[in-house]
This record gives sequence, C-alpha cells and structure tokens, in this order.
Amino acid sequence: MRLRHTLAFGTGALLVAALMPADTAAAVDPDSRPGSVPAAANASGTTDRSRSDLKAVRLDPDPTPPGGTTEVHAFVVNLGPERTASPFQVILRVPGGLTILRPKFPDDCAPSGDRVITCTFPAGMNPLETATAIIPVRADAKVPAGTTREGHVTVACDDDSNRLNNRIPLTFTISDPNEG
Repeated sequence: MRLRHTLAFGTGALLVAALMPADTAAAVDPDSRPGSVPAAANASGTTDRSRSDLKAVRLDPDPTPPGGTTEVHAFVVNLGPERTASPFQVILRVPGGLTILRPKFPDDCAPSGDRVITCTFPAGMNPLETATAIIPVRADAKVPAGTTREGHVTVACDDDSNRLNNRIPLTFTISDPNEG
C-alpha cells in the first residue's frame, strides 16, 4: 500500500488549489473526479499516457543537531487534469554531511549510495491526490551547528505534462543542541 491523500474535498482541496496555477485549478473539478476511470488500452494493448501534472511540494525537514536525525516528507500532488497512467518516482538527494537512512514509507525504496534514494509509486493517482515518501536522514556529528545545506526532491513520470514543477529544494538545518 502506498501513502496517498485525497484532497479533493473539504479544506484540503483549498490547499491543493492554492498550489495550482490558475488555469489548472479551473480545469480540475473535484466533484466530477476527472480521470477517475483507468486509462484505456490502445490497439497494441499498452496504456496510453495521461495528461497529468505532478508537482513536488516543498516541505523542509525539521532542524536536527549534529549527529541527530530528521524526517523528509517528500510530498507530491497530481494537479490533473487526468489520473496518472504510469508509475512515478520520487527521488530524494541530500547534500554532503547528511546520510539517508532506511525509509519509513514506502519501505521498498531503492537507495543509490548514502545520499540518493528513489521511491516508486504505482500508476493511478487521481487529480488532487497526493503521495508522500517518509525518509529519515541523519546529520553527520561533525557538521557544525548553525549550518544549512540544500537537498532536492524530484518527481519523475512519463505522463507528466509539466516538468517545470518537478524539482524543489529542501533546506536542511543543523541546530544547536543547547538551544531550545
């Protein structure tokens, strides 16, 4: 099971609508659940690409002291107007001085060294739904307090019609363990 949040109803829809470009927000009608029907197979039996727009949303992790851990919530929303017809990947890259630990969710992410991890989510994310990968990160004990470093979350999907909003920076802050 993949962590997905349906934000099509209630106050969550307002949050997602605020993240959308004006022309996309008007094109997605949460009451009609556009794209909720699986993508049709074409004559060759393969699935046609959808017109979906996956966006990485910036959620900076909490500060952590040298040697401490924090969690990255790599958050992605489908701005629509259609359901994804292909799987998508959420990729986290952390800067030097930080190490990716075993993911909490999903637990089958694929690390590439200590500083890059890729989590794959299945096809079928409806417009206004979100997916979150939860990945702990440890700061090296030698990184001085007060240091900030930049990492990135990227979403990749063959269906994505707008690749300009697929990569966002994250700020990792190394806090002073003596300050409250």
